Amino acid sequence: MELGLFSLLPQRDLSLGAKQVYDDTTDMVRMAEQIGFDVAWIAEHHFGNYSMCPSPLVLASHLAGLTSKIRLGPAVLVLPLYHPLRVLGELGMVDQLSDGRLIVGFGSGYQAFEFNRFGVPLEENWAVAHEAMDILEMAFDHGRVEYQGKYFQVPETHVAVPMVQSSPRVIIAGNQPEYLHRAARRGY
Repeated sequence: MELGLFSLLPQRDLSLGAKQVYDDTTDMVRMAEQIGFDVAWIAEHHFGNYSMCPSPLVLASHLAGLTSKIRLGPAVLVLPLYHPLRVLGELGMVDQLSDGRLIVGFGSGYQAFEFNRFGVPLEENWAVAHEAMDILEMAFDHGRVEYQGKYFQVPETHVAVPMVQSSPRVIIAGNQPEYLHRAARRGY
């Protein structure tokens, strides 16, 4: 059995700033490691006090320098809000900085408010997430990517910052059948 912590990073008290939320989360993750938790999951949300974490990989990188055993991961990275090559580089960097402790959660997102602010059509979230996953999996499997899709076109590109792990442990959030079949095929 694995014991995990999930932090939404809410700002319950509006008189406290974002820094206090980050400090409290840091203290919580360090304590979780001390008492034997296996993993700390970090949410991603934008533009509100519901969650003060617009970049879970930045926070995971910070936490990697303050911990030594607990695995760290976004739960989840909202793939349609990113270019997959940016995600790939950041995953490699955080995995290197954490000595291979990164676990990755991928999702397609669901909050129209966030998608509208980024100018990304929510109704295409699943299709964009599938293409992003194609690119990421190709990079994990082969160390390079070449891809022509509807949403992403990537000329032959080699992974510059490889992960410590040959392929990261991945979880998938979502309920679309094709997404779930992908997770089953890949052993996520």
